[in-house]
Amino acid sequence: MTTESTGQEQRLSPVLVTGATGFLGREVSRQLGSQGVGLTLLDHQLGQLCKHDIYANVRAFDADITDREKLVGPFHGAKAVIHAAGLAHVFDRSSTMDDAFWRVNADGSENVARAAAEAGVRQFVLISSTSVYGLHEGIVDETSPCRPVGAYGMSKLEAEKRVQQIALEHGMGLTILRPVTMYGEGDPGNVLRLIRAVDRRRFLWIGNGVNRKSLLHRNDVAEACILAASGEPRGIEIYNVAGPSHEMREIMSTIARELHRTIPPVHLPIKPLLAALQILTHLSPTAAGGRNGLMDSLRKWSQDDVYDGTKMQQQLGWQPRVRLGDGLRSEVSWYLDSRLGSHAG
Repeated sequence: MTTESTGQEQRLSPVLVTGATGFLGREVSRQLGSQGVGLTLLDHQLGQLCKHDIYANVRAFDADITDREKLVGPFHGAKAVIHAAGLAHVFDRSSTMDDAFWRVNADGSENVARAAAEAGVRQFVLISSTSVYGLHEGIVDETSPCRPVGAYGMSKLEAEKRVQQIALEHGMGLTILRPVTMYGEGDPGNVLRLIRAVDRRRFLWIGNGVNRKSLLHRNDVAEACILAASGEPRGIEIYNVAGPSHEMREIMSTIARELHRTIPPVHLPIKPLLAALQILTHLSPTAAGGRNGLMDSLRKWSQDDVYDGTKMQQQLGWQPRVRLGDGLRSEVSWYLDSRLGSHAG
């Protein structure tokens, strides 16, 4: 989204959002709609989204990003694109999912970027992931090497490479955002799994809980996306989207408190568990969720997983605003309402 000056006024230029019904895309679209931006929404399942008042004047296209022919028309007139569509939050990660990750995240992103460039879009924002870094030690910044583990992270890194090439070929501005783990109302991902585990009294401590984790509320990430699409194109830039990290015991105690649950005090040692799972996975590739399943989840939640978001904060002036306690309280409240609603139905 670029800004155009007319006398004393500033008018926000048209922006197109892909994945408009997704966890992040829906909030990006809501925030843009509330700002009166000329908005185009693209998704393969738009449903009831456009019936909300703030979407009264939007253009909407029901299209699959893996179908290049369906992407010819929607991008005309857009000055910026926020590409939030993608495949994620797939917890049954057998090898059969590899092609799907590649088709949607890599091929789909290439299709969207090429359609945008050919339509004359000036600024393209690609929503990637910190998963492109893979396993690491210490705090990770944008200069850290990318060694993704599993099809999801590899497909995201491939998307970055392909879209960068298209941007260079066409002179299109490109900002790649790598958000940390997101949470918030409507969460389809890992934080929701933790909430469910605590609520159902199935949570057990793995490790001692002092490891640190980078989390960010979905609303803050949406603001980062909109900011990255604003102003004049800046060539190609890559930013981690991250705020302060938190100890896992702080995260879990907050969830437990909001659910009025007690977490068992027993802590299971992480190293023997990982060793056992490694042997099990070697003997049976589909065991424990396969190559990208339980073992990766254990590493993700029991070891430090911290990212440096200083670059974006300094260069673009973005700051996260949702405090952890407030954000988790809202998500737990949404979860409880959803649970009651499903029981009522």
